[in-house]
Amino acid sequence: MAASGVSLYPVGRVSATHWRAPVKVIFLDIDGVMNNSETAPKLLQQGFDPVPLRCLLEILAATDAKIVVSGALGRVFEFEDLQLFFDCHGIPKDRVIGATRNTGTTRGGDISAWLAEHPGHAERYLVIDDADLDQIRPHGPRFLKTEWHIGLTPAHVRRAIRMLNA
Repeated sequence: MAASGVSLYPVGRVSATHWRAPVKVIFLDIDGVMNNSETAPKLLQQGFDPVPLRCLLEILAATDAKIVVSGALGRVFEFEDLQLFFDCHGIPKDRVIGATRNTGTTRGGDISAWLAEHPGHAERYLVIDDADLDQIRPHGPRFLKTEWHIGLTPAHVRRAIRMLNA
């Protein structure tokens, strides 16, 4: 369902009812992470690509992390619809705790705003995105880069787990 102008981001709507702070957080972009250049246009019809989905499920199982959707998908859908979309892929609704909002800066600025508005909620965090590092600053040390034409792969899994469990 398309957003009706209602923010996906209000603190009260994504706070204690969805997690107990502090938690490990994955700021998850969708296009170029959970799909690739070939499957991205079919996301709404076919869902997440199976390989990135298995990788994400492995990361979640090993880290008990929660997901904050970053990027356009988090701004296109109502929060409950995002949770349902992930739930349909085997990721329980309570794992999706929010979405970044567009601050008018960079993806890194959007993530910084989420962290600032949820102080103490992220014990550790990881940004998984296909964006260039310049778009993610100042989160470079917490950044796991994927490639738009490939998405999340098994080669990323060990590093993601290590970064979240360190």
